[in-house]
Amino acid sequence: MSIGDLRKQDENRGNWANKYEFLLSCMGYAIGIGNVWRFPYLCYRNGGGAFLVPYLLMLFLCGIPLFFLETSLGQFASTGCITMFKISPLFKGAGFAIVIVNIICTAYYNVIIAYPLLFLANCFRSKLPWIDCDNSWNTDHCVKLGGRNAAKSHANETFLSHQNETFENRMKTPADEFFHYHILQISDGIEDQGSIVWPLLVCNVIAWTITYLCIMKGVKSVWADAACQIFFSLGPGWGGIVNMASYNDFRNNNQLDSILVPILNCGTSIFAGFVVFSVIGFMSHETGLPVSTVATGGPGLAFVTYPEAITMLPWPHIWAILFFLMLFFLGLDSCFVQIEAIISSVIDEYPSLRKRKMVVTFTSCVIMMLLSFMFVTNGGMYLLQLFDWYAASISVILICLVEVFIVGWTYGVNNFVRDLEFMIQKEIHWWWILSWKIINPLILASIFITTIVFNTRITYRGIVYPDWSITLGWCSCGISIICIPVYMGYRLLYIEQGDLFERLKYAVTPTIDWGPAKKEHKREWFKVVKYETGANSTVSNDPYHEQFIQLATMHT
Repeated sequence: MSIGDLRKQDENRGNWANKYEFLLSCMGYAIGIGNVWRFPYLCYRNGGGAFLVPYLLMLFLCGIPLFFLETSLGQFASTGCITMFKISPLFKGAGFAIVIVNIICTAYYNVIIAYPLLFLANCFRSKLPWIDCDNSWNTDHCVKLGGRNAAKSHANETFLSHQNETFENRMKTPADEFFHYHILQISDGIEDQGSIVWPLLVCNVIAWTITYLCIMKGVKSVWADAACQIFFSLGPGWGGIVNMASYNDFRNNNQLDSILVPILNCGTSIFAGFVVFSVIGFMSHETGLPVSTVATGGPGLAFVTYPEAITMLPWPHIWAILFFLMLFFLGLDSCFVQIEAIISSVIDEYPSLRKRKMVVTFTSCVIMMLLSFMFVTNGGMYLLQLFDWYAASISVILICLVEVFIVGWTYGVNNFVRDLEFMIQKEIHWWWILSWKIINPLILASIFITTIVFNTRITYRGIVYPDWSITLGWCSCGISIICIPVYMGYRLLYIEQGDLFERLKYAVTPTIDWGPAKKEHKREWFKVVKYETGANSTVSNDPYHEQFIQLATMHT
């Protein structure tokens, strides 16, 4: 296929109808369920307001620069997360790693957004089923949190009969037992996967069906904790930002977008934190239990603590419906972007599939839906927690590290800034240069090392995971990371001429079709590049850079 054909197909990818579509999509992607359950719990676990200091520092030192970098890569080349590595083909394996991470995480993420659907179905009963302890799924440890006296009375009974165990460890609220024993029908551990939970399977299929119908036509018109929260919330390294930015107008001022979206996301997290702490404080006061007992992390906060608090409000049915609808839609729009990132990356890599995008979308959704079935068994929650703990965090940090290394050191931060200034027609502040070349690589490398060295053993509901499951977790992480060195080896073997150093130098040189997608932008860009090459003796003495300029100019 000729360069002209590739460029024509790039121009036919489509664009956002206006800037607001892009901004709203970015905000929908960044603001998800994690803003409701992950940030408030991390804030509580790491000292409350004190956590905001490292969180805000990581936002400005790492989050915003990475967001700007990824929107710039996507918008400049109008390409997805695999083909964007035309900028430095040696690292193309990171693009495949992004796709694998998204496949794994989207499979279980859609199960999480199926939970609110099951809760919604139960909201239309005459009485919310998680109000009392008189249901078939309740155990002897269930106690209704009707007030301080009820809680203390049950505490005394528990103390008399089980002197060696604390009340907090044994007591289960109606909402806790409803979620774990009715919604999840959870087993005693990861070893016991049990059978399919059919109501959950049906809701999972419904969630996947809605997802497919919405995206089938694509675009039409403390420090470690703080850092990890930035990656999980803003989404750098996942490919979604690159993919959304690839549909921007070439001259869009993405610098402003890249500051606005992270700050709005941060503000949403902090606002959610105020709401969460208000709810937790109210429950602690009403029940007489310490905050440490009421505050739980992960799914427990969204599907146990909140539902329990809702029962204490007037008109609980209305509040329950609104809350679970909110959770469902928060998860759904984030899921849209993750799946679209997978599909666009595959289609950009194999352009012949563009005419069959609906088929590719349908096939992708079916495959990921089938993968998600492993998370809707009796032991599915244990697997979900395991994959959530291992599959994404380390991989995403490494992917971001590769991206800043390419921009800062192989492609060259000065070349990247030149491209940005050409694209948005504005001067780039020196802070971005310092961030991409020095600050971001150092921070990401430190986080990557500390995340591996100080990785703690995963538990869920007090159950410690066995060794074989930890191995499985590391494998779910390694299956994406391994793509990077494997592809590097393949790329070096693919280059037949020269010694190792020359092959490395050639392998990091941009391909001839790297650059703006539209022909007129490509011509203008090459004039800028050729002028700068002639004025810079260091660049002009680089035979590989010269080869890139000569070949690309011939095809313009």
